[in-house]
Amino acid sequence: MSFIVNKTSASYIDENSINIEKTLPFGIWSPTFDKFRGIFLEKSEYKTEHGKIYGKSQKIADHIYEAYNKTHENNLGVLLSGGKGLGKSLTARLVIEHAIKDEVPVIVVNEYLPDLFNFMKNIKNAVILFDEFEKVFSGKVNEDSDDRTLSKQEEMLSLLDGTSIGNHNLFIMTVNDLSRINENLKSRPGRIKYHYRYDSEGEDTIRAYCEDHLQRKDLENDIVNSLLANRYVSLDIIKALVDELNYFEDLTVDDAMDYLNIEIERISAYAKITYYVYGQKHTEDIYVGTYYTGQKNLGCEVSSSEKEDNDGKEYYFAVKIQMKGQKIPTIGSIDVSEYTSIHDYSDDIKAADLHVTKVELYEEGAFTKENKVCAYSELSGDEL
Repeated sequence: MSFIVNKTSASYIDENSINIEKTLPFGIWSPTFDKFRGIFLEKSEYKTEHGKIYGKSQKIADHIYEAYNKTHENNLGVLLSGGKGLGKSLTARLVIEHAIKDEVPVIVVNEYLPDLFNFMKNIKNAVILFDEFEKVFSGKVNEDSDDRTLSKQEEMLSLLDGTSIGNHNLFIMTVNDLSRINENLKSRPGRIKYHYRYDSEGEDTIRAYCEDHLQRKDLENDIVNSLLANRYVSLDIIKALVDELNYFEDLTVDDAMDYLNIEIERISAYAKITYYVYGQKHTEDIYVGTYYTGQKNLGCEVSSSEKEDNDGKEYYFAVKIQMKGQKIPTIGSIDVSEYTSIHDYSDDIKAADLHVTKVELYEEGAFTKENKVCAYSELSGDEL
């Protein structure tokens, strides 16, 4: 017969039903609460199955786990932020795969429990995942109090820094909305050493997925151009577009983008051109066309309206803009004079009498879906 004895009570236990361990055994665990037992860890399930890995998730996961093994006794904090479907959860899953292979215990925290962090200060040599951290740990510790009390995220600070040195835990937090993260967790490498930002999938990922799954290979460039013109591209979006084009043989990429539940941000682009004709200064705003907010490489030809010179003769001219690595800002303008050259002009004007001195691009108003025009055809430029 044995008893568990604390300050105010004693409980009988069956010695054959329990084991006393000095460290947390290998397994997948989740914290839970019982009013009689307090917080305890319960065996849980965590699916690590996945298909082919696209993008940077494997590289990041390998780096995180190698860094954790090199921290020896210290804790390691990792923040994975960005929109849904960009690879945050996959990266966390790949880190946990490493842990399972090495029989390192894993704790998956998916709810806030009172006194949770004090409980977890006793955990050592484990990988601890906080999925959708800003959602699960929002608000104050005491929601009923009108006083200034600790937020749930502030309560976690001591778990991440000095008071827990020696525990050698790996803390992984996935975050969809970075603005909801406590400022004391940002730019503090002593608490969170790594912050991986998942902004959007790139061209390599799009082409790799098309190579594996797209049936009409001739559409690959159109898919790349359409998706890269979008501010936000997830693997879910790539998969949905490729599937749609595989299902419907006569469907174009533009039509598929219109049909699918994919938000595409577009702006109406203008050029402010300052030029001299026969020594007289002119400034003109010329509509360029529809521009995708994510598009960086712009190739277009902009023509002036019909003008009259001092003798009453009509003239026009066109400039060619080809810029790389620049984006039209949604606020203000960008000087693209260095990317601009005179492309064409009317026969009634001499080249020596026409000087374009400054060209600025800016946006004015957002285009609705009904006004959508394909960026590359409307801008009538070569893809750069």
